[in-house]
Amino acid sequence: MWLEKLKELSNGNLKGPLKYLNLNFELHNALYLIETLDDVYDFKLEGTEKMQIVSKADGEQITEDKFLYWWQIERYSQLVQEEQKMISSFEDVKKKVAKLQKSLPKNEEDDSEKEKEKEKKQKKIEDINVKLSKLISWLNKEGPILKQNLQILSNYRNTYSSEKSLKEILKWVNFYLMNR
Repeated sequence: MWLEKLKELSNGNLKGPLKYLNLNFELHNALYLIETLDDVYDFKLEGTEKMQIVSKADGEQITEDKFLYWWQIERYSQLVQEEQKMISSFEDVKKKVAKLQKSLPKNEEDDSEKEKEKEKKQKKIEDINVKLSKLISWLNKEGPILKQNLQILSNYRNTYSSEKSLKEILKWVNFYLMNR
């Protein structure tokens, strides 16, 4: 869930003024936060000054403290789980490669082996080598992509890691909502 959203936003899919976000500016960070959480929370103004954080799952308003808890515990856990799932899938393919390599029959010259058995063994070796080649090619192609995706998730997981930084960005979200 998170990776798709973050990649969507980082691949130039931002619209209008979002296309030119510079995350060195507080308001740009506030806008980015609003966009990354638009499937989870809605940020609204109550009256003219007080921001509301509303859960999109149940429509309930939550406090900044509950949001802080969600950000540092639940969101963090979701991101770690997503990372672990990606790593596990990649590791499963590596295990398949190791298993296939172990299953390769030894091609020893043995005069007592019949020609038909030799051909059968050679065919099995060729089939396994084709599978190995495909899996190794996939690993080589997907390895850098996995590393990049893990970096995206890690960067987002570690944003606003302190209460102070999160309250500061929420202050800027409120400011943005008041002035847009």
